[in-house]
Amino acid sequence: MIRLRFFFTIVYFVVVIPLASGRLIEFSFEAQTDFGKSLFLHGFHEFYGVQKIKLAPIEYPEWSLRTDSDFFSMTEVTLKIQSDRPEDQVIEVKKDYPFLAQQVPYGLHEFKNWGATSQRLGRSLTIYRPLRMKASRPKVLFYFHDGQNLFLQTTTAPESYALETWFPKLVGKFPKWDIIVVGIGNTRDRMREYLPPFIQGPEGDGTGDDYQQFVEEKVLNFIEKEVLQLVPAKRFIAGASLGGLISLFMAANSREIWDGVLAQSPSLQFEGAMKLVENFPKSSRVYLDSGTIGPTADNYDSVYFARDSLLQQGFIYGKSLWHQAGSSQRHRESDWAKRLPWAFDFLLRY
Repeated sequence: MIRLRFFFTIVYFVVVIPLASGRLIEFSFEAQTDFGKSLFLHGFHEFYGVQKIKLAPIEYPEWSLRTDSDFFSMTEVTLKIQSDRPEDQVIEVKKDYPFLAQQVPYGLHEFKNWGATSQRLGRSLTIYRPLRMKASRPKVLFYFHDGQNLFLQTTTAPESYALETWFPKLVGKFPKWDIIVVGIGNTRDRMREYLPPFIQGPEGDGTGDDYQQFVEEKVLNFIEKEVLQLVPAKRFIAGASLGGLISLFMAANSREIWDGVLAQSPSLQFEGAMKLVENFPKSSRVYLDSGTIGPTADNYDSVYFARDSLLQQGFIYGKSLWHQAGSSQRHRESDWAKRLPWAFDFLLRY
């Protein structure tokens, strides 16, 4: 059994974890703080000594945790949350997170040069789905931009997410869903297609509105009506970097189509990009993350500002919004892959 004690004041949460270095733990709790906001932490992490979780500004918690350890570990955790005021009640939470070793068999199918016309370049479409789906199980679809880089066998980048090496194990945690991943490949027009029309990039004004219409009218129709022949119970839009930016744009504009958005290291540094998180649809579930090193620190600051804006609009941390920063992680597929299991876990949990 692992015991954790949380001391919190107006300025800091200090987490003292009496573990040998390298020990993997999972932890989760939800409690109402003196500041009127719920605090929710979840994940498997390595700790070395003391980790500080800063409250800044006071209204809601800011936290930074390592996410470079094994997502698929198993442990029982006891949490004690102790206020520095003696009159406050000690909150104790016990959690047992069983590790489901059962792996769901998956198959990958790629459509090459799909959708080519005289006006539009063709692109790859990849479908990664369970080999044995049940008609009685509701279907959840994740649509990823830069989709060719999800898989080792289709990537055009120096790295890939290597989804086929770990995703079949992850979905064993969610037996009530049939979970399908669709990769929408990019083209040489990526820079303009992934920019909203009110943003000017190095190659000119964005054409993200045209690209959104193409995805929502052409791609969804082909995948869901012609290939899979199903109506999904939930549908999420996802991407990293510019793909994260256009995902936020699409989720903000089409709340009736997308149940949520998964944006990793979104390129919010462009002038006017923060408009995307103003008046964001309250019905949407939002996952945001970044690394911490490299040029622009992997958009660390702008992602934090986006998270703050959503919290101020009433999004609930751990319920409708999840944010994390990967310690010492860069702007690349291998590091996005390290954080991606938390994104799936959050979006599928409710």
